[in-house]
Amino acid sequence: MQSDHSHTDRLELVAIGPGSEDFWRRILPENREVRLGRAPKNGWSVPWDRWISREQAIIILQNRQVQITCLETATNKISWQGELCTACTLQHGDEFQIGQTRFVIGPSAESVQAKATAMAEEEPSIDEIVQQPPRQRLERLLDMLSDDARKPPPNPQAIGVPQSAHSQPSANVPQAEPHSDAPQPPFAKAPQAEPQSAAPQPPFAKAPQAEPQSDVPQPGPQSDAHDLRAELERQQQRQEEITEEAERLQRQKNERSIEARFLREEVAQLRSKLRKKSQTAKQPDEVIRKAQQTPDTPEDDSSSSNRRSEQAADVAALQDEIQNLQNLLSKQMKALEDSEQRIGANTQLDITRASLEAERKARERSQEEVEKLRDEIAALQGHMQEVKEGKSPKPEKEKDKALETHLGLTAVEADDVDENENESSGGATFRGYELLNQIYNGGTGQVLKAKHQVMNRMVAIKLLSEENQSSIMIGRFARKVQILAYLNHPNLVSAFDAGQEAGVNYLITEYIPGRSMIRLLKRIKQLDIAHAIHFITQTCNALEYVHKRRIFHRNINPSHLLVTPEKSVKIVGWGSALFAGDAKLKEFESKGVLVGTPDYMAPEQIDDPGNVDQRADIYSLGCTLYSIMTKRVVYPVDWTRRKLIAQRHQPAPNLKALRPDAPNLLEHIFQKMVAKDPAERFQSMTEVRDALHAVVQLPKDD
Repeated sequence: MQSDHSHTDRLELVAIGPGSEDFWRRILPENREVRLGRAPKNGWSVPWDRWISREQAIIILQNRQVQITCLETATNKISWQGELCTACTLQHGDEFQIGQTRFVIGPSAESVQAKATAMAEEEPSIDEIVQQPPRQRLERLLDMLSDDARKPPPNPQAIGVPQSAHSQPSANVPQAEPHSDAPQPPFAKAPQAEPQSAAPQPPFAKAPQAEPQSDVPQPGPQSDAHDLRAELERQQQRQEEITEEAERLQRQKNERSIEARFLREEVAQLRSKLRKKSQTAKQPDEVIRKAQQTPDTPEDDSSSSNRRSEQAADVAALQDEIQNLQNLLSKQMKALEDSEQRIGANTQLDITRASLEAERKARERSQEEVEKLRDEIAALQGHMQEVKEGKSPKPEKEKDKALETHLGLTAVEADDVDENENESSGGATFRGYELLNQIYNGGTGQVLKAKHQVMNRMVAIKLLSEENQSSIMIGRFARKVQILAYLNHPNLVSAFDAGQEAGVNYLITEYIPGRSMIRLLKRIKQLDIAHAIHFITQTCNALEYVHKRRIFHRNINPSHLLVTPEKSVKIVGWGSALFAGDAKLKEFESKGVLVGTPDYMAPEQIDDPGNVDQRADIYSLGCTLYSIMTKRVVYPVDWTRRKLIAQRHQPAPNLKALRPDAPNLLEHIFQKMVAKDPAERFQSMTEVRDALHAVVQLPKDD
């Protein structure tokens, strides 16, 4: 039974072209692709429509739904529900159009015949029809009326009634009174006949004859069904008119696009024709001059003058035609310019908006640079005032400031993770931790050293300042928290807890008793090559672990490398990290805004910080290697803009120029790490670590 059911429910595709003979219908196979086009190799062809490509689309029927997908070779799209598309899913009764051909999806002829037979076998009674829903009841009544109209009239002789009795009503039988013209309610029951009298009839009395049918239309279910059917037909006709109007508007749109294309081709043809006519117009003058110079064939004066007159007339006609072509070309060019101006209005508006947005961002960046210059000028003025008053800074602090400047780091970045043993907080507590002292206090917040009151474990508590409670700063802080909670590596700081307390966001991490690479470099004259490679190799191990999880630091520099007393490196500063595929990145980062430290940024990170990978961290680590070995940045220039230009275009300096003791292999590794093209660098931290292992053997702990 399942096979019979599927056989009777088949769908077919009907193609209706512009001509009277442009028509075909095909049964859609189940779960099999069929190619549609003007002349496909294996499929259904529509040869009468030149707007359909040779290989136009693929049609497949699955679960009573028809999926149509245009091929790459198709020049025109599918017009469906007033819109152009390359793919759509249709059902029974839907239609679409490609070019000038309309396609309709409907049941096959054998399916319709099978359903009609099933409906005839399952004919319900009037009582069952009355109990059905209104729409189903109406459709059933309409089908019954249509069946009654197709039935032939009954034969009087077949039911035993004489022809004369059937055709002539008896005078003795009373006639039925005509019905009132008042409207009857839908599906009202017909009036019942009066009961026959029980009086005895005389012998051989004739049987009472049936009353003749009146020619007046009787109200009741048939008349109401007729009105409803007429209303349904009017609604369907209105729907067809709306569909035709939508198709007409779509055809107009397609025709205008085609007309614009033909207009461009016509302008090109007119230009070519104009050049040819201009060349042709010069030829008669040359013929006249040659005729005057060549006296080989004697001619009389009258024939020569006639020939010259004809040539002059031809020249004048050609000049008139050229003038007409020029006028026509001008009109066509004007029409084409108007059309292109209308088409490009929206594009020009978008370009203007983008230019205004870029100009606004440039003004903001310029304003930030001006503010920085003002701060530097104020600092210099304060320094000059101290010198005048005889207050000179301590030599050690001056030395530290000079080193920070040489390393391209601000005071905040240099002291971001260094312990600053301030006075004790006097026994204050925070969420079960006893606050001991302040490690750092800056623009983004403060870091406190604390001890758990029960576990006796030392921790560092990062508190976001009240001035940095914007959505952007909170978003970056939350991303940092999520990244640290996701990672677990010996060379990374572990996170214990995070949340919000009294409106302040906090992060609790393990306490690192060491100091940053900046502080380490301040206290030694020069970092030997073995220890430099030892620190960089540990950084490679941590970044290799991070990169495998599609996380990129984007701000590797000496201030974000902590060195423990055991000579172990811990990477911090994850506020600028990038989670590959992070959908919320655009909420607090936009194209054109710098992310990272300019002296350690890769060229591709300057252009688009949201589209970088592990090779950007390799570039930053190469700049860090150069800085910890030379106590200088790679490009020691003033102004942020000059630094960015140098990172993009200026070749990297030689490491051996400041560190002659550096091996040639280390020079080669450094140059490859800071290559401008990401494809020319090491492609992973594993490659960097293996290359550094070949330079020198790792040192033992001191």
